[in-house]
Amino acid sequence: IANAPDRIRTCDLRFRRPTLYPAELRARTADRNRFATRDSMLRPGWPQGVTPEATKQAQLGAGEGFTLVGRKYFEDHSHPLDKENMNTAARLPRTLIALLALAGALVATLWVSTARSEAARATCPGSFTVLHNDVIGKLQLPKGKYKITLIDDQKITCARATKRFQEFLYDYDGKLPSPWVYNVIGVGDGKFFHKTDRQIGFRVQQGSSPGPTPTPGKYQRCPGTFRVLNNDRIGALVLPKGNYYIYRSTNPALGCKYASDLFRKFLNYPSGILPAPWKLNAAKATFTNTQKGYGFRVKQAS
Repeated sequence: IANAPDRIRTCDLRFRRPTLYPAELRARTADRNRFATRDSMLRPGWPQGVTPEATKQAQLGAGEGFTLVGRKYFEDHSHPLDKENMNTAARLPRTLIALLALAGALVATLWVSTARSEAARATCPGSFTVLHNDVIGKLQLPKGKYKITLIDDQKITCARATKRFQEFLYDYDGKLPSPWVYNVIGVGDGKFFHKTDRQIGFRVQQGSSPGPTPTPGKYQRCPGTFRVLNNDRIGALVLPKGNYYIYRSTNPALGCKYASDLFRKFLNYPSGILPAPWKLNAAKATFTNTQKGYGFRVKQAS
């Protein structure tokens, strides 16, 4: 039959790259010469004599048979893998750029976080003096000077940390007011922080730092304990029976014996109205001489 093409040479399931290994169409020699043009020689990848122009002419002059040849060739040269590869190649630069941007942002975040953490820690000037060997729960605090370091100087000040440490020295049983908790790092070394926000807190270490020294603790614990024989009260201050520690003012005018005698006396004032010039602060369990400025504090021993 005139103009009838032969089968393709590569009779396979197209496990090939069409751009590298195109299907070769066989046609009669006379037909190939008939449709060979200058364009076919200038366009690599097109078999000789099979070009868009030649295919169009064949469709017009040779009928449906050659139309199938051109259609088959175009199908072979429009392999779906080519389109997929082109889409993958187009997506690759965008994906790479996104990954690089993400890595850069992560490195910047870590750098800022580290710098912020290092800058936030601040050592308070001077030192805090613990007057005698003391404990806060399992934290042992030998007497001497201590330096206070803030965990985050944007969330707590040196003055407040010093005041908190002074108050915690009364909590020998380790039961700090909520939400405060502590962590023992070593002897003479501990950390105090909020249970809900660990950045609110400070660390105390035995030693000193340059600068002015903060005022030492206002109260000093007396040796021994005072025993309350029955459940009692002084105004709003409830005193279950048991042993109590007495913390006296560092003012030498108030000794431990005098403070114990006063406490025994005040147990006889259940109304909480003490003889002048003494005043009771039930919330802090402190008794203060409003004229001379000294006083004492009581705390139940465990």
